[in-house]
Amino acid sequence: MIRTASNGIRPPVSRGTLTLVTGLFFLSGSAGLVYQVLWMRQLGLFFGSDMYGVSIILSTFMGGLALGSLLGGRLAEQTSRPLLWYGVAELGIGLFALPFSTILAGFDPLLQAAYPQGSGGATATYQAARVLLASGTLLVPTTLMGMTLPLIMKHFVRSRSAVGELAAYFYAVNTFGALIGTLTAGFALLPYLGMTRSTWCAATINLVIGAISVVIGSRAALPADDPERLARADVDPLPDMEAGARRRIAAVVLLAFGVSGFCSFALEVVWTRILLISFSATVYSFASTLACFLFGIFLGSRLIARSVDEHENPVGLFAALELSIGVSVGALCLLIYAVPGIFGRLLTGVATLLDRGEATLVVSTLVASFLLLVIPATLLGATFPVALRLYTTNIARVGSRTGRLYAANTVGAIFGSLAAGMILLPSLGATASLAIIATLFFGVGAALASLGVGTGEPALPLRRVGMAGVATLLPVVISLALPYRVTLNFNQQNLEGSELVYHAEGVQNTIDVMRSPSGATALVIGGNVEADNSYRQRRHFVLKGHLPLLFLAEPKSVLVVGLGMGITLQATARHPGLERIDVVELSPEILEAQSQLGETNGHVIENPLVHVRIDDGRLFMKLSSNRYDMITADPIHPKISRVGYLYTAEYYRSIRDRLTEGGVVCQWMPTYQISPLRFRSAVKTFVEVFPEATLWYVESHALLVAKTDSSSIDFRLLEQKFRNPSIREDLASIDIHSPAELLSHLLMGPEELRAYLHDTPEVPINTDDHPYLEYFVPRDLFATTPDNAREFAEHLADPAHLVRNLPPDAATSLRELSRERSRRLLAR
Repeated sequence: MIRTASNGIRPPVSRGTLTLVTGLFFLSGSAGLVYQVLWMRQLGLFFGSDMYGVSIILSTFMGGLALGSLLGGRLAEQTSRPLLWYGVAELGIGLFALPFSTILAGFDPLLQAAYPQGSGGATATYQAARVLLASGTLLVPTTLMGMTLPLIMKHFVRSRSAVGELAAYFYAVNTFGALIGTLTAGFALLPYLGMTRSTWCAATINLVIGAISVVIGSRAALPADDPERLARADVDPLPDMEAGARRRIAAVVLLAFGVSGFCSFALEVVWTRILLISFSATVYSFASTLACFLFGIFLGSRLIARSVDEHENPVGLFAALELSIGVSVGALCLLIYAVPGIFGRLLTGVATLLDRGEATLVVSTLVASFLLLVIPATLLGATFPVALRLYTTNIARVGSRTGRLYAANTVGAIFGSLAAGMILLPSLGATASLAIIATLFFGVGAALASLGVGTGEPALPLRRVGMAGVATLLPVVISLALPYRVTLNFNQQNLEGSELVYHAEGVQNTIDVMRSPSGATALVIGGNVEADNSYRQRRHFVLKGHLPLLFLAEPKSVLVVGLGMGITLQATARHPGLERIDVVELSPEILEAQSQLGETNGHVIENPLVHVRIDDGRLFMKLSSNRYDMITADPIHPKISRVGYLYTAEYYRSIRDRLTEGGVVCQWMPTYQISPLRFRSAVKTFVEVFPEATLWYVESHALLVAKTDSSSIDFRLLEQKFRNPSIREDLASIDIHSPAELLSHLLMGPEELRAYLHDTPEVPINTDDHPYLEYFVPRDLFATTPDNAREFAEHLADPAHLVRNLPPDAATSLRELSRERSRRLLAR
């Protein structure tokens, strides 16, 4: 039961009002996390989802929260109706959220003008424009969000002995709301309603919260505090300390909580990177990790609530919490090596329990995240109430003190997330980054423990600090001495015996290049083997490079989206007559890794025709003024978070806009770990923009190819192309020796694709607003290629009908090859 009894300073708060506002503040936290998810997605779509763009968005979002907490604290001290102003803030959030997309679109001319059109990457002007854009769209609503907690605290804190308890109570309520908002957004709103309708739901919640709070707040004015009352409002937990020393304690607490915010967000960034390598970076992995982190913070606040105000040594308590966090993070340094095995066994067990159902990966990720994050997150959740009790020396200033403390923690969190993503991970790697974070937590705890608390004794005995130091630093030292080990998603592949020839912790992802004693080479991105030079993989890489160009008489300009191992790029560069090949790659580490891939791709990166640009492929397609005869779109699997942007109708329209008249596009589609229903959605989305598309197939991989003018294939042109030795030899390396053998890989033409899609008219088109594939493909972990191949076999085209100038003998050969392919598909 929360104490609300009067202390003679202000009248008691009714239990009904407390219960009602508790519910409203819970809903406010839920809506706030929904907005965070929605706005980060919308801004990522608008100006890129590269790490710098994401950092700008997150920093601006949190910067608004920090600014709002300061302004809310000041307002709380100047108004007698804090609950009324809380309601106004909630109304403002809802009213701003409704036209958010329209406001964002208004910045399009600015982004277009600032976007660098040359071959170089992002410029300072462009980054400044992105900062301005993020500030113009996010600062107002996030500032309003940040104002809410100080105003709530000002209204409800009436007792000199309940500051910490009420801080814990409302912090827990809002955090639990954020937890529910995270799960609701990730598992219900976005998958089923899409972004626009999810925004309407969240805005409606804010408007209802605001309206109710304004009504209550307009009737609940606080009496003015005169000096005599202020004197009696002293809630200082360190009453025996002289004023100067007390101010120093408050300053140290403020600084310590700021550093704690730095460390907590750095921890979240680093540990999320570590977990996602085992979990696979799906939207559910991100949502599960964040939800478990928030649950720990909620739990910590609730557990500390009852004891925080009665604790005789709050400085020692704050120090003990920080030291304990350091110990738990130190333990995580060693757990890095155990996570893959733990998660692999957990996934196997859950798969058996759920009969390999759609929820297998989600449940496994939630359980693993909870087990690994609950202890440090719970300890972090307990720190805010303790810090606020120490920092608040007068109940009449509780609003401003809440605002300052929350702002310090949020500013620290901004710098922590930036430092972890931009400096620590790329420079030192995950283990050393965790070691630094653990050491910082220990340092904060040790500094607090050394403070005198009025008796002349330190807040904690030196012996306890020393024990915590050993417990923190011993696993840190051991972990730093252990060698780096490549981790793969789900721990389901064994790379023992392979040599690590390249490793980088990039700002985007972890990149590894492995080479076996036999010379087999694999490119691992974020724990997923994205490419290797095996025959099975080379087949579709080489085909992607050649297939679209074989249909163009004299192609001059080519765009390749995604560098990978460079095999597709190498195949493309073999075509005579090309004048320029542009490559857009998101990760600079992939470009660096080419130094170890020269034998695999013929050192194609050194070809003078090739120009690599480090950029977001989708953004380049949207904002570039270049046009190309051929575009190869080669994203990674749509199960990966944010990759779904490269499978939407809007993205395909951008591709169409970049093609010259008669140009051709080739889009890769996986047929593994994607169910037939989801695969149809992917195809339907492509066909929506390119109705004359054709579907080609090489084992486990589909290629959608479309020209802007016609789907007709000229056999004479194919014969002419096959006379080129470079093209002929490259295709022969994947057992394609003639035009007929090439055409046997054509499964469906435009008519057959329409019939294939007609069977399931309810399948949605994947759009920016409704990212169906990104949210449903991760559920298809156990879907296999044969599931899709059998459906292909029901709609096979007669390739001869799609080819002009086809000699009779070639038509006979082609039909025989196609019948053989049909038999193989049906045999799966």
